Amino acid sequence: MPSVFLSHSSPDKPFVRQLADHLRQNPQITVWLDEREISPGANIVDKIAEGLDSDFVLLILSPDSVNSNWVKEEWTDAFWDQTNNRRAKLAGVLYRDCQIPRLLRNKSYFDLRTNHPEGFRQIATWLLTEHPAPPPRINLLPTRPPLFIGREADLDFLRQHLRPSVVLGLSAMPGRGKTTLALEFAHRFQTQFESVYWLPCQSGSLPSIASDLTRQLGLSLSGDINQVVTELKLECARKRCLLILDNVEHEEPGALIPGGAASVLVTTRQPGLRFLQLHPALHLDLFSESQCFDLFRQVIGAKDVSGHEAECQAIFKRVGYLPLAINLLARLIKYSARHTIASLAAKLPADVTALIKEAIDALPPDPRRLLAAMSACAPEGFRLALASSLADFNEDASLDALDVLVGRSLVEELDRDQRRYRLHALVRTAADGAEFAQKHAQAVNKLFEAWETGWQACEQDLPDFQVAFSWAASHQASFTQQLAYNGFRLTYRIGHLGESFVICDRMGRAAERRKDNADLQSWLGNQAVILRDWGRLEEALTLHIREEALCLELGDKNGVSRSCGNQATILRSLGRLEEALQLLKRTETLCLAAGNRNGLQVSYGNQAVILQRLGRLDEALALHIKEQILCLEIGNKDGLGRSWGNQAKLLRARGRLQEAVALLKKQEALCLELGNKAMLGYCHWNWGLLARAQNDPKTEREKLTAALALFDELKMPRQRDAVAAELAKAGGAGAS
Repeated sequence: MPSVFLSHSSPDKPFVRQLADHLRQNPQITVWLDEREISPGANIVDKIAEGLDSDFVLLILSPDSVNSNWVKEEWTDAFWDQTNNRRAKLAGVLYRDCQIPRLLRNKSYFDLRTNHPEGFRQIATWLLTEHPAPPPRINLLPTRPPLFIGREADLDFLRQHLRPSVVLGLSAMPGRGKTTLALEFAHRFQTQFESVYWLPCQSGSLPSIASDLTRQLGLSLSGDINQVVTELKLECARKRCLLILDNVEHEEPGALIPGGAASVLVTTRQPGLRFLQLHPALHLDLFSESQCFDLFRQVIGAKDVSGHEAECQAIFKRVGYLPLAINLLARLIKYSARHTIASLAAKLPADVTALIKEAIDALPPDPRRLLAAMSACAPEGFRLALASSLADFNEDASLDALDVLVGRSLVEELDRDQRRYRLHALVRTAADGAEFAQKHAQAVNKLFEAWETGWQACEQDLPDFQVAFSWAASHQASFTQQLAYNGFRLTYRIGHLGESFVICDRMGRAAERRKDNADLQSWLGNQAVILRDWGRLEEALTLHIREEALCLELGDKNGVSRSCGNQATILRSLGRLEEALQLLKRTETLCLAAGNRNGLQVSYGNQAVILQRLGRLDEALALHIKEQILCLEIGNKDGLGRSWGNQAKLLRARGRLQEAVALLKKQEALCLELGNKAMLGYCHWNWGLLARAQNDPKTEREKLTAALALFDELKMPRQRDAVAAELAKAGGAGAS
């Protein structure tokens, strides 16, 4: 709601009261008037400062106010704030004839010397029109805990301390309810924040956590992990947001602490984390006896608990008043016919792990099998469909089993619409999904085979990819290479370059340990591609040179050719065009010797691009035509489409615009035939720039808008942002 401060002199008080009363009739306007807002004994200077922090300051102009030093100080502060911080807006309200202050003479003001009611309406309309709509509130939280007992004092502690720039650690051993408390706080007090971001951290690396936050913020960030983290911190710092880092197990997530207007809540069972040592902390106590009774009565029923108080007390003491244990016991009594308060009091499992196993053993066979399958999935959360496939359940069977698990608090619901769930760490350990680990890795591998068409599902399942990848790599599974390569291609395409680099680095190190140079050179090349995208060209060039040496050692001429081609691309970016051209001629020779016609057409295309940069347009066009002929001979339709697109660029540069349009039409038809949306995006991008050269703004906007939509659909952030910049030049509606 817009807030307004009425700066006035005492003689004008009756008029100001009328104005305030009129404005307050609109519930969307908050009015600050000193006689109503300053209570007896309050610090008047502080209260006036609060009023001047409003969205609008109205200076009531009259002979008394213009000559009042106090009012002059008020509106001078507001004017300074407006012109320097662009926050509060200042306007004059001419109530009685007087000399307009010099700093207001060039600003519009409301003339209320004769018609007060009409003037009041004009002011109210202006306040509502000028006040920008608040940004949409972002809430990407897991589902609210269905049962929350006690902890009101802890919630109040969080509410009081989580102010701008504050980082607060919430630490406790497993089972005390850290995540539950953080989630209840986030849901209960979310309106105090512009946005709330929930980041599971238990097994994620910094690149994967940063990618998750990037997605939640709706950003597309390029650069290495340090650059991405810096930009994320800047973005969060300027928002009044709450960042929750849940289940932090190591120091890496501390790099994301933003400061500024943001508040950060960290839940952890590691009280010694260095990045939290200088920040306030809340250490969760165990449940009190009364809280244990409250939970038992809510779950089991007050009537059933009545008369068993002594036995309940014995149970609470035996499990150490641990919230998770109390909750599981209550549900074990409620849902299992084998257990009563009396029977559990007489024979209680030895510790919490044994208790959880007892609760699991008491499950019917199908829920028990589904729980074991779930424990093989990602700790951060998983799709029910994935766990169901591991258990070999159809949808009806899995939902029936899920109802049992949720009812007994063995499964936490993250998102009902998306059917995403999570297991508590202690439940995950006790359920022991070792028998499903291989099946899980194989299922994820199968899912990621279709990453190009099903990238949305694969992006959601990246935590499961990490689990599957770790298992496959440590067990040297036959599909490790395929899984890693598909994971690399997905994360690279959608802009998660930090995660891409981690995959390449791990695979490269593993190959080095095995002394598998063939595998090593491939992953070195992939790392170099990412370094090139980050702008770390010299490092990328070093890796490609190392890749080339390994290929020479292996006698892999195609690998040498590929590496030289990539080196040429980097040299071209560095402006070393002649060196790049020499390398590409070398790749041409290697491909001719090896009979590698596909590599040869790639070399021709790359040489042509450099020749165009050197201004040797006829030679460039001749090479593109040789590239086109080769692609037709070997049936490489993707290469043919790229050749047509590059020829069109070259023809555009030579002013042969109609010929360029003809080639782009052929490329468009081929892309539609192949279903190649990525190439189609490049085609429309190129076509939009061609239309600009033809002075055809309508086609320019249409084609650039189509390219932007494709790159956005395919989640290709670098290409999307580049097209958006071109569309902005064209004045397109889709520009961002």
